[in-house]
Amino acid sequence: MKYPVQKLVDAINSDLSSIEASKHFKVPERTIRSHRQNPEQKFGGGRYRCLNNEQEDFLLSIFKLLPEYGFTITADVAFKLSNEYFKSIGLSF
Repeated sequence: MKYPVQKLVDAINSDLSSIEASKHFKVPERTIRSHRQNPEQKFGGGRYRCLNNEQEDFLLSIFKLLPEYGFTITADVAFKLSNEYFKSIGLSF
């Protein structure tokens, strides 16, 4: 759900319950509660991303090419390819 950060700030700072604030400011209840319970939590962003858009697109293009060369994409194949790609760009897990 997309919403302006200012709406989240207003929802957090309001005297409304998280349910009421969610309806009024159109921000998810859980997000409001989370920020109220942990005031140090940063705004924005969602989950941490390991790859930028270009890297992600490249990896997806590899996956899309595999069937054209007769390979079946299994979870194991996807995991191994991803792991090798991460290593090649300096990421390790």
